[in-house]
Amino acid sequence: KIDASAAYARLVDHLATCVGKPELFVTCGKAITYVRVHSAANGFLNHWKECESWRSWGDRSRFIRDAFTDARRAWDQLKNLGHGDDQLMLHANARTALRTVLVHGWGIYISQPDDEHLIWYGDLRWHHANGHTPSCEEFDWLIDSLVDQVHGETDEETNCDHPLIVSAIHGGGSSEKPDDGTVGDALLVLSGMHGLGSSTKRSSYVKALVRCMALTKPSRVRHAALRAVSDAGEDLASIATDSMSQGLDATLLDDLSRALSPVTLLNDVQNSIPPVDYVDGRNRCYLRLISALTKNDEWCKRLTRDGHVEWCISSSLYDTVLASFMVLDKVFLAGILLRIDPSGTDISPNPAQEKRWMLVNSAWAHCRYFNKEKIEALPALVAVTRQNLPDFTGAELADLASAVHEALQSLNGRRGWLGRANVLLINATLPIVQGLYGELSPYAEHPSASQHNNGS
Repeated sequence: KIDASAAYARLVDHLATCVGKPELFVTCGKAITYVRVHSAANGFLNHWKECESWRSWGDRSRFIRDAFTDARRAWDQLKNLGHGDDQLMLHANARTALRTVLVHGWGIYISQPDDEHLIWYGDLRWHHANGHTPSCEEFDWLIDSLVDQVHGETDEETNCDHPLIVSAIHGGGSSEKPDDGTVGDALLVLSGMHGLGSSTKRSSYVKALVRCMALTKPSRVRHAALRAVSDAGEDLASIATDSMSQGLDATLLDDLSRALSPVTLLNDVQNSIPPVDYVDGRNRCYLRLISALTKNDEWCKRLTRDGHVEWCISSSLYDTVLASFMVLDKVFLAGILLRIDPSGTDISPNPAQEKRWMLVNSAWAHCRYFNKEKIEALPALVAVTRQNLPDFTGAELADLASAVHEALQSLNGRRGWLGRANVLLINATLPIVQGLYGELSPYAEHPSASQHNNGS
């Protein structure tokens, strides 16, 4: 019997020798992902060596794209087959390909496909060999698969046009409950689309998302649906009153708004306090979505009606976010508070201005030690900081200038510790932060200068 962990460790050793040899690296990388998908191999035996190899390779898009294409190919073949052994094999191939996409979600090492952290922190975006982002139409086949599978869970009629969604994994032609694992996998892969699909699919996709967030669904399915909706937040926010012209009606959007609250508030960790990273990840996905939707007046009405605004201004959420080590959740919540109550008159027990100041200041304080996520958050943090500057006092602006200066120094110091892609990210981000510090630096030396800024 093969020791999967030992095989994995040997493959990681070989991967390190393939850096700089693209075709060999891809072949070895795919062998590693195969072991990861098909076994519970311990990937931490050579964890740092693996991370360094993947960091040297850079973009993981090639691996995600190839696995996505394999899943699509298996699905196309399934559509033309009846029941039988071939269908079972192709169904298994399609599921394996989807799970192969998932293991690349961390970016710097291969994870287990069922790793809960992938739901909150994974990134499954990819691009073509020419650098172009895939169109929404390229995800239509996966939306069809998801829609039919979710439909099969709720309707007595089990005769479907798309064999991929039949629960063949439980036996050919079986009428047992469809595979929730495959639904969760599909939702996470669809999150990489960062949208609602093509115009012909978006209505059915949103209906499937609403069903997947039902309380009767397993937590992984509900959370994966929340992640998919969160990643499509900007697309949702762009839908104005004439939603019908974009393939969606107001009733369906109402259903989506109402479906979000239970997923966000329910404690899925039974008989225990949820882990901090679980809460932080869920809050970030939720707040990113609400931050995008509050830019749309029609959505603001829905969010107010369905209790989302009340939750966002609650002391409970504010205290949790303020205590978090995450930067983006503070950025999102500060922006939400500014948009839903810019005067600060409706928020209690603390004034909105004080809450926004605490969130912004805390976000900058957590920017002293950078990783890729924090670097990516800086443009949004700079933007929300600028929006709130008129409300800050001289002493607050002086403290803020000091925190931004420390972040600049730390950012410069990280150049030698990060891979090439992250160095390019730093180079693109530095001017943005430097511009903000240029505005704040006078207050660092002369805090009273902000009196003119505030008109006092």
